Amino acid sequence: MSPLSYAFAGVFGLLVLSSAVSGSPEWARVEEKLRSDLLSNYDKNVRPSNTTVISFNGPFIRDVQLDDASNAIEMFCWLNFEWQDDRLIWDEAKYAGVDVLSVPVDMLWTPDVATYNSPSIEDMRAIDNQPMVVKSTGSVLWIPPAKLRASCGADIRLWPRDTHVCNITIGSWTQSGLMVDFDIQSQPEFKYWTGKETNMTGSTWEVLEANSTKESKQYPCCPDIYIDVSLSLKLRRYAPSSTTTIFVPALCLSLLTLIVFLLPPSAGEKVTIGGFCLVLDLIFLIYVSTTIGVTRSTTPLLVKLACQQFVLAAISLMVSVQVLRLARGPRSSGLPSCIRRPLAALASCLFLGNYSAMVTNDRSSTKDDLKKHFDHPSQYSQLSNSSETPSTGDYVVLAAVVDRLLFLLFLALCLNNVIRFWSVL
Repeated sequence: MSPLSYAFAGVFGLLVLSSAVSGSPEWARVEEKLRSDLLSNYDKNVRPSNTTVISFNGPFIRDVQLDDASNAIEMFCWLNFEWQDDRLIWDEAKYAGVDVLSVPVDMLWTPDVATYNSPSIEDMRAIDNQPMVVKSTGSVLWIPPAKLRASCGADIRLWPRDTHVCNITIGSWTQSGLMVDFDIQSQPEFKYWTGKETNMTGSTWEVLEANSTKESKQYPCCPDIYIDVSLSLKLRRYAPSSTTTIFVPALCLSLLTLIVFLLPPSAGEKVTIGGFCLVLDLIFLIYVSTTIGVTRSTTPLLVKLACQQFVLAAISLMVSVQVLRLARGPRSSGLPSCIRRPLAALASCLFLGNYSAMVTNDRSSTKDDLKKHFDHPSQYSQLSNSSETPSTGDYVVLAAVVDRLLFLLFLALCLNNVIRFWSVL
């Protein structure tokens, strides 16, 4: 390529660059003039019209948290307000085709939106001051991020299977329905982040339903009617790990208590396992109470289940001590025949025939030993017919029958607890 060609290409590039650079200040001056013309006589304290109608869309819900302890719901969302302001209309042709402006929120009129049922003053105006989008038609679009916090009574009786319905009410704080009116255009959107498959925010709650309604109310302080928007949310606790951390241990502890009554009545391990179950139930009760936390509402059914299981474990330990003492304690005589015969029949019904056979063999050997020590047959006959023939096996049978009856009783109580608390299991 010749030097003349290089020179021509360089001059052409400089011309293109200079035109691009010079175009940016020209466009900027056009927007500056537009902003000056629109806002020079604009009073942001004056409403756009006598009755300003605000179109309310959504909101787009990003995250929801419900605090059980303080009974408050906190929702992070994007609000969507749109209204018409004829003072902001301009002709696009006069301003080089500029049809949209981004204006800081403190330069234009905005509705004084507040949360009516907020638990504190700091949470009433929790709306971020993001810029607004103004179109040449005078339409103003404001989509501020907001963290709305409202009071919501949490009923955790069915924790962690509990569901709640909470309401968040927002509206103009000073301007009545004759000044500012709301028109709901669309319902809240929440399906893009909730659910088991798409819950990526780490939230412990799922939004099942969400809707917004327009309400007109008259308050004791003011004679005018005020318009507000009530956001209703139906929440369900998202606790997939509760099955492995709470439900399975609760069922296992209930079954572990029953093992105490399946051991032989004279086994010393009954007290050891009973004490071990009592300690485990106490630890589980503390764990459940700590996990749920202190609330001012109803007591969760799961806490009642853990408390009842702890009481049953304590009772089983005390009964095991008495059964062990009954089976091992020294006895100078056997049980009376009026008790021994019904006891043998009851033992057979409870599948404890081996214990009855053991007592029969023990009594036969005892009579043989006594026969050797008595010279006169009448003395032996009188003693053999007596109910006071020494036999410690009678008390072992009695202890085994008590154990088996208590096993059936505790099994019925455990099944009753499972049925009663099945809604949380």
